[in-house]
Amino acid sequence: MKINKRKLLFAITGLIIAGILIFNIPGIYDFFMYSDHEEVSTLIGGDYHLERYEDGMLAYNNNEISFVSDKGEVKWNVTVKSATPKVYVEDKFILLADLSGTSAYLYEGKNLRTTIKTKEEIFAAALDPNGKVALATKAKGYKGGVTVYNKNGESEYVFGSGNGYISALDIRKDKFVISQISAKDDAIYSTVALVDWTDNEEKICETKAEEMIFDIKFLSNGDFVAVSDKSLSGYGRRGEIDYTVSYNGRELKNYNIESDDNMVFCFSGDRNDSVIESYSRRGKLRGTRSESETVSNVDACGEAILISSMRNIKRVYPDGDSDDAVTSLHDVRRIKLFKNRRYAFVTGNSSATVVKVKN
Repeated sequence: MKINKRKLLFAITGLIIAGILIFNIPGIYDFFMYSDHEEVSTLIGGDYHLERYEDGMLAYNNNEISFVSDKGEVKWNVTVKSATPKVYVEDKFILLADLSGTSAYLYEGKNLRTTIKTKEEIFAAALDPNGKVALATKAKGYKGGVTVYNKNGESEYVFGSGNGYISALDIRKDKFVISQISAKDDAIYSTVALVDWTDNEEKICETKAEEMIFDIKFLSNGDFVAVSDKSLSGYGRRGEIDYTVSYNGRELKNYNIESDDNMVFCFSGDRNDSVIESYSRRGKLRGTRSESETVSNVDACGEAILISSMRNIKRVYPDGDSDDAVTSLHDVRRIKLFKNRRYAFVTGNSSATVVKVKN
């Protein structure tokens, strides 16, 4: 058989061009080359916690913070030792606070901006988009205190809590909001307070009897919400009560309030099942979904919800609809959606993978 060298040359040239396109156009590369599961080989062990940062993911534990892309590549890593680390992300800033220690570290990407040392153990921490840091600790003469630092680690304001021990904290611009826990006559009380440090003014917003508030968060419009073991409560930017959503005696198993209009709550059902509910920033129920298995993880990013049961990972929508489940190649400890909401970071006892959850 005689080979036409001219046609062969054109064919080879076409293949080379096609190869260049595949490796240089992200969409084409993803379609042909990117599998549904990408192992993050440098992360081993099940003790990693996850936070979204820019277009990637922060995986952190007692020894380090790693920044991982949605292709499963570790882009950078910093070593930072802490007993009980908790990472907070706002804009370009990363705060790692040791919640049982006396140290907090403020980063811009992988670069350490400042280290803050406290005299007492840190109970709670918060970060705002301008790099301001709020740390709640013990305080002499008070049940607790909050110190606000600028991005250079300089103290700007000190607050003493006389109404109770601080259990939750968030900060925005010149205000912070706290939950204070107290006990009286064998009863537990949670008090929500809004503090404006420009006027050195504390406003008591509400006191809840027999409720334990363990999370509090500013919304993007300046309002804020508080999560307790019995209810979700919403407050206006001046501290006025807007609404309270009772759990009606149901046990709260998991929740995520990172997205203003898609706050997600997971309750245990009657037969080892789970009920997922989504709420708007105004406390309106957007949708509900029942899962026959116990849901162990819940995440929310924009309009997307991610849940896991055993090794099944499912993308859910606020109205209760869902995509098909994706089966993890390993056990599932924690899950987190990337900001593109197409991929999820999944950690197991001895493995970590990036999983495609939406085409």
